Amino acid sequence: MTEQLTKNRWDTVGQATFRVIQILAIIFCIAPALIVLLYSFYEDVFINFPPVRPGLGLYENLFTQKRWLDAIWVSFLICIPAALLTVLLVVPAAIALERAKIRNRDALEFTALIPMLIPTTAYAVGVYIIYLEAGLVGNYWGIIFTESIVAAPASFLIVRAALRRLPHNLDQVAMSLGASRLKALLDVTVRLLIPAMAVSTLFAFIHAFNDATFIVFLAGPGTATVAKTIFDALAYAIEPKVAALSGVFMLFVMLLVVVGQIVRRKTQPR
Repeated sequence: MTEQLTKNRWDTVGQATFRVIQILAIIFCIAPALIVLLYSFYEDVFINFPPVRPGLGLYENLFTQKRWLDAIWVSFLICIPAALLTVLLVVPAAIALERAKIRNRDALEFTALIPMLIPTTAYAVGVYIIYLEAGLVGNYWGIIFTESIVAAPASFLIVRAALRRLPHNLDQVAMSLGASRLKALLDVTVRLLIPAMAVSTLFAFIHAFNDATFIVFLAGPGTATVAKTIFDALAYAIEPKVAALSGVFMLFVMLLVVVGQIVRRKTQPR
């Protein structure tokens, strides 16, 4: 009896400790973003600490300067096609590796994850050398292709995890009712994968939007995304508008997450 009480007591202590660690980890991850978001509503954020002059001056300056507006526009021109191309690449690959009888499947899956395993700078240098020989440095579609390849591993894992939760016999049932193999694949498997595809698209978009390394190596001096503009602004000067820009895109990402949840619920099979 005493041993059981001691064990229950240690279990309670362990659970409480684990919850405290969870809360501290969440605070550690969220606090910097919340501080930046809060400071973006002060006009003297880089002059006084703590700031004392609340206002929307940083946001007003952000949306009236052509440099930042052009960077936002270029980022969307690159990130949206890159995210869509990523999904077009990973969905067929995940279906083929999961459903088809392929030799050396584990080796192929490992190959799909290589961009995630190689250090970003080393990978960017290798791609730069290849693009330099091929004359693709500064090429718009070359940048999009690179961003999609780099974002592919995370999107591939998301789609594959969703695919493994689907029963394998759904396509066979559809074909037994008269559907062709292609129609069964599109109307059953791909349709059930829409939530995972939406999430993988979101991840690919965010990854491409936050990337500055490949843009520095491959885009050339005439192309500046938001990430590269922020990098240049903080490397060579103190730019208060970075706080406002961070606040805008934190809210934008939150909106994308909410939209993704709505799409997932509406397309989830009942």
